[in-house]
Amino acid sequence: MNTLFNILLYTHVSLGSIALGAGALAMFTKKGSALHIKSGKLFYYSMITSLPLAIMITLMPSHSSPFLLSIGIFSLYFTIAGKRSLRYKEEALKLYPDKILASILLLTGLSMVFYPIIFQGIINIILLIFGLLSIFFGVQDWLLFRNPAKRKKQYLTDHIAKMSGAYIAAISAFLVNLDYFPSLINWLAPGVLGFIYITFFVRKYKVKTT
Repeated sequence: MNTLFNILLYTHVSLGSIALGAGALAMFTKKGSALHIKSGKLFYYSMITSLPLAIMITLMPSHSSPFLLSIGIFSLYFTIAGKRSLRYKEEALKLYPDKILASILLLTGLSMVFYPIIFQGIINIILLIFGLLSIFFGVQDWLLFRNPAKRKKQYLTDHIAKMSGAYIAAISAFLVNLDYFPSLINWLAPGVLGFIYITFFVRKYKVKTT
């Protein structure tokens, strides 16, 4: 079991490191440029191979962690949904995969909020914040699915917000594992800085697409 754990862990860390570097390039290069597209693809494929390994680790008996499992699902959602949102401009897009993703996110968010309350008798502030965000984005997606015109119009800003959210989650996980700063800073500081970044670029590209 330790051998399997080490293989999963080292592979996850290696891919996660690639994702961190590629994600930084994608975030701070010109949107739509060749470098942005290539680094964005590298980030995406690194994340969708790294995160399932992390989820597998959290399900192992000696390393089980409902907390990290929820965060892993949260991160995987943003990665896949961020890539999928580029297709929202297509007229005949089948939304079944997107609806499944949004439903999983909603269930994960509810679990984040209520699991500590029901099974531990506490309110976990970090899980509460991530859980409410998961519920918010899940509901927002379902509302977007019902409005094809709006979905097509804001595909680019949706892509920016979700892929940035995936990178923020990756940075948070990195800081938590590094454990250099206090726990709340590790979890919440990337989100605050990421919110500023997302707000700036969403407003910038929303103006261009309206």
